Amino acid sequence: MRSHGEVRPARWLVVAGEPSGDRLAARVIRAAQDLPWCFEGIAGPDARDAGLTPIEDTPDAAMGLWDVLPGTLHLRALAQRLLQSSHRWDGALLVDQHALTLPLGKRLRARGVPVTLLSAPQVWAWRPARARALDDCADAVACLFDVEPPVLRSLGAQRTASVFVGHPAAEETLTHTPVTPPRLGLFPGSRAREITRLLPTLRAVADGLLRRGLIGDVLTAVVPERAGHPGFVHTPGIHGPTAAQTVLRGSAVALACSGTVTLECALAGVPTVVVYRTDPITAAIARRLLRTPWIALPNILLGRSALPEILQARVTVANVTAAVERALDPSQRVASEAIAAKLRAKLVAPGGFGANVVGVMSASLRGRSALFALTHEARPARSHANQGPAQDG
Repeated sequence: MRSHGEVRPARWLVVAGEPSGDRLAARVIRAAQDLPWCFEGIAGPDARDAGLTPIEDTPDAAMGLWDVLPGTLHLRALAQRLLQSSHRWDGALLVDQHALTLPLGKRLRARGVPVTLLSAPQVWAWRPARARALDDCADAVACLFDVEPPVLRSLGAQRTASVFVGHPAAEETLTHTPVTPPRLGLFPGSRAREITRLLPTLRAVADGLLRRGLIGDVLTAVVPERAGHPGFVHTPGIHGPTAAQTVLRGSAVALACSGTVTLECALAGVPTVVVYRTDPITAAIARRLLRTPWIALPNILLGRSALPEILQARVTVANVTAAVERALDPSQRVASEAIAAKLRAKLVAPGGFGANVVGVMSASLRGRSALFALTHEARPARSHANQGPAQDG
């Protein structure tokens, strides 16, 4: 930690182990470029391009209990290596991937390192007890959804400062100009197992629609970290950090794996069908623990089935094809534009995402009084206590 009067740059540890977290971290690093801060840690290509010095390669993130088990020992070893170097850092920015970042944050704080958690655990969806654990794991939580700070406080996170910083996807401006004949955009996920489980079905749906002349072509968005996945050998794709935007721009309909990309699709005003399939053990546990009837973020945020969801055994070629055909109806574009407007109103915060997160991080370096002042300023006049993100009428 820095001593009083020391003027060397603040050194930040950044841990962003998923592609979506990598993009969030990159935005924050760029927003802090005029500050005397330097960043090192574990993240993907976007954060490295923004100026992060990598410590080692990003671990492959996995969703689902069964998927996570093989990587548990690796995550523990990774956390231990980071802790051995904790004296190097003045603060830590831990992004998403809470199976790693929450226990790591707790141990970093025990060593005197202020911790900012970017993206709160979705306690309004499942496992609400995690809110109480935040008091030990983070000094501050930069929340992507406006209802999260009051929900976290109502569920027991009293000492951790929670501040709504906005969602960067809502700040993007994408001109949606569907091509003729209609194009289907495929978004098979960012995790290897998601792609393995979903891409064959998505590709079969697309092939059937092409044969029947219901669509003119298909484009697949491929995140850079999965460009070498064997599933993409025979599937033409758009690669790179802006692949999703490129595919969305001309698509009449998006067929998307549940995740952050569904929010991007909805905000772009593109009619979207959401699909997801995980292992049977995780699915059975999720059915018992989930506190919402939906898994797609747009549906949770709006409190209704704005986007159709097809899950688990229902992810068949016939079911998905029927949903895409309904989404191709011209009336769906008008409805999707209305959904986009409602979501954007919920997700934009004054000041902008990057600057807001930097403000939270800066306050964490100054201590609890600065965080308290920031939380008090950011607290909305209306109360959302004991409510989840579903607030749409």
